[in-house]
Amino acid sequence: MPSSPVGAPWRRSLALVCVTAVLWCAGCASPTPEAATSTTASPVTDEVIAGELREVLSLIAERLATAPAVAAAKEVGGQLVTDRDREQSVLEAAQTEAERQDVDTSWVREVFADQITANKDVQFALLDDWRVGVSPAPTQGPDLAAEVRPILDRLTPALIGALAGLEPYRGAPGCASVLAEVRDELDGQVEPAVETALVRATENLCMA
Repeated sequence: MPSSPVGAPWRRSLALVCVTAVLWCAGCASPTPEAATSTTASPVTDEVIAGELREVLSLIAERLATAPAVAAAKEVGGQLVTDRDREQSVLEAAQTEAERQDVDTSWVREVFADQITANKDVQFALLDDWRVGVSPAPTQGPDLAAEVRPILDRLTPALIGALAGLEPYRGAPGCASVLAEVRDELDGQVEPAVETALVRATENLCMA
């Protein structure tokens, strides 16, 4: 009997998270201009922030969902988790796209650096589990260049577009508390490792 590729479960997990993110973010559309510009009603402002944050977090969750596939590929290929050349390439691409979309480049680099760290946190956790036998180590993994990185590259402009929508509100007094609430909405909808990594991946979204 032919063995099933170990990479397949990671891809199924990724697909499931992507679908969940889309369904969860179905209400992420921006509010009417009247609601968005209101400065008198705090609940309306919190609703605006929550909508923008849901869109951002859905895309960040999709990016983090690639971590198990990356970990499997690196375990099978004997590669190190940290790839500084690739990380620098991701940050430079994010900065270039931020400039194109007129979003604060320093902030975008911070957000993407946080995601890189969070993604590696998931990878290290999985590698530890495999090495101590908590779960079986993969024997096959996806092709990073052909299967995983195109997903990340596709998500980059979309995420920066979502950050552009959040940018006017990230200094609002309630941003951090709304962020915590929006993160909680994802409880049980993403893999536990991704759920934990979301805290690290989103720590610089809000200024307050």
